[in-house]
Amino acid sequence: MEHNKIKEARLSRKLTQQEMADRLGISRRALIALERQELLVNRHLEDISRETGASIPQLTGYAVLEEEATNLNDMRALFMGRESAIEDRHRMELAIKDAQIKAQEEEMKRLRDELAGKDIIILRLQKQLDSCINESHQTEGQDAEND
Repeated sequence: MEHNKIKEARLSRKLTQQEMADRLGISRRALIALERQELLVNRHLEDISRETGASIPQLTGYAVLEEEATNLNDMRALFMGRESAIEDRHRMELAIKDAQIKAQEEEMKRLRDELAGKDIIILRLQKQLDSCINESHQTEGQDAEND
């Protein structure tokens, strides 16, 4: 939405913020937020349009849509289509991220399995080394007895 379109429409009717807010049944602060685009205006667009005489596309800055959309329901359908396309793109991005996460999890499992296999080899080698050391100590003990 272009900046200050709602404010411009209000000023063109020579309405103060308080007068416009009273006509819309909202607080002056809410109107200020609407004019600053700090508040979603969809539920107030028809009222603002009626009070200012400006069309909804003029208020929102979507003049091209005014030609395509003959009423608010047509505009909603256009926006819903865009929203649906955005949601589809987000779902696709999520699917890609999920696939990347799955691939990383599989790689981690493979590495853990590989590490576990190496741990088994290390334990076997440690047992063989301990056995060799014990045999060596026994042999040294026997040699010392024989001397």
